[in-house]
Order: sequence, then C-alpha cells, then structure tokens
Amino acid sequence: MEWGNRLEQSVAERYAEGLADDEELRDTEMVQHPDYPMFLGTPDRLVYRGEECLWGVEIKTSVHGKGWGAKGSSAYPDHYRYQVMWYMGILRALGLDIEFFDIAAFIYSKV
Repeated sequence: MEWGNRLEQSVAERYAEGLADDEELRDTEMVQHPDYPMFLGTPDRLVYRGEECLWGVEIKTSVHGKGWGAKGSSAYPDHYRYQVMWYMGILRALGLDIEFFDIAAFIYSKV
C-alpha cells in the first residue's frame, strides 16, 4: 500500500498522456450516495471533457502482478471489478453518467 500511494500520481500522469487534447484527468474526493449515506467511495480519478464526466480511472500498483493478465490484456483481479462497480453506483446516483472505469496499473518487482 505504501508504494501504491507513492506511485499513484506518477501512474495518473502517465495515463493522462494518452488522453485527447480536450480531455482532462481530475482528482476526486470521497463521494457519498444521496439516498444511502453509509455508501461511500473514493475513486482515484475521473476523466472530463469540459464539465461532462466521461469515465473513471482506478489506479493500482502490484508487486509481481499476481492475479493480473499478461501485459496489454484486460484481465485484472475480480475485487477491483467490484470496487469500480461500487463507485459507478454511487457516481450515477449523484448524476454522473459514467459508462465505465479504466484500471491503470503499474506492476513492478521488489529489488
């Protein structure tokens, strides 16, 4: 977790390099479901075009990539899928029409 916190901004900056000129990667704060205040979440980033929220980005780091697919695949651990589905439910209840989340991952080996 320590390295995840240290590397999150760098992974976000690298992810943002792949966005279109009119898209912006923004930090988020904790979000709360309007009808169920005990439903909370802290998505890592959201991608906007102007004031329109396009999609979410969840940033992960992993030592050795346990549970991840091969480089370039869309395979990732199921618990991250559940995490972003939770975020999508809260964000949609808040009026953001989010269709998907990207998982931006940095997989490294301890030295």
